[in-house]
Amino acid sequence: MVEISPFRGVLFARARVEPGEVIAPPYDVIGPDEHRELLARSPHNIVRITLGDVPGERPDDYDERARLLRRWMAEGTLRRDAGPGYYVYRIRYAVPGAGEEACEFRALIGRVRVTGAIRPHENTFPKIVDDRFRLLRATRVNLGQILLLFQGADPRFDGVLREACGGEPILRVLWRGREEHALFRLGDGDRARRIEAAIGPATLTIADGHHRFETAKRYAREVEASGAPPAMREAASWCMVSITDLGRGGVSILPTHRLLRLRDRAQVAAERERFLRIFPPVDRGASGPPREGEIILHSAQDPQARRVAIPERLRAGAAGVEATPVAILHGHFIEGSGASVAYPRDREEGIRAVERGEADFFLELPPISIETFNQVLERGSLLPHKTTYFYPKLFSGLVLRDLED
Repeated sequence: MVEISPFRGVLFARARVEPGEVIAPPYDVIGPDEHRELLARSPHNIVRITLGDVPGERPDDYDERARLLRRWMAEGTLRRDAGPGYYVYRIRYAVPGAGEEACEFRALIGRVRVTGAIRPHENTFPKIVDDRFRLLRATRVNLGQILLLFQGADPRFDGVLREACGGEPILRVLWRGREEHALFRLGDGDRARRIEAAIGPATLTIADGHHRFETAKRYAREVEASGAPPAMREAASWCMVSITDLGRGGVSILPTHRLLRLRDRAQVAAERERFLRIFPPVDRGASGPPREGEIILHSAQDPQARRVAIPERLRAGAAGVEATPVAILHGHFIEGSGASVAYPRDREEGIRAVERGEADFFLELPPISIETFNQVLERGSLLPHKTTYFYPKLFSGLVLRDLED
């Protein structure tokens, strides 16, 4: 069972700032160059709170960022909405690397009880959770939404979102000329009741925001154990989320690839041969992305990329997460290579890293299918870290949730 309810959002005041100058991608996809560019957009860009003012670093200035956020609220740069309600988030986008096919993502923004039927799909890192926890403890504000997947056949959910998107948006931003981000009010009336009836019996799955959800649970436990007033304990037991229908909501699952650098560079040729013995090449050539059950090897020692197939003997008897290409690749090759691993999402970035000699192998992976993703979840398994890359990304700064309200 999932408890979901509306909340009174905190939004940037249109009379004081332009929305396109103050919103930002989620903290964990922002590199140093983009961080600098976001800081230059506005002294009120939300990245000053989510990441701070030092690109490429994680400064220990959580209290200072919290004071800055409260100052924005006090001076009216951020304003509280008139009353509690739900919001609808729409993103019109093209899937990266898939041409110009237009997609539309729709999600409900509300708050959920952190103790509800919400399941993860991948593991988290304690260091990142600690960073997000210290920021939440200082600010007492949900700065961005955790993306949850609603897996059900109830058409009421997406139908209500479509209705809301027919109205006038609170804000609309064309981001870098490629994506349109729009926020709509759903309110707290009949349509909200229909949404709650559709979601209540469901089990929701975290798509993006595993570290922030673990942060929210940790914060709720700390406040509960502290003997804080009931109102504070109640507020801490909820977190802000976006919920989308996995089948109808327009979310895409993209691959995250593997970039390997061997500790012993003298073993590059031997490791390449070992890889090709484990995963036999196929005759299709390397043009085009890998299909399900395939991997493409890019190696500095070979100007020709090699498309390989995962042999049936490695897949026999495997199910769920054990049958995914990324799990088989890690178990049969990467873990025995002694390599350091990076996780590029951009194919061209990985190829360039090999060409520049910054890495020894770039292993191009296919995206995990929705069917496989569901099978893993149904078995109660967790995918290896950096298996999925859900798209589009939900921006911070569209609407905030103040735990002190």
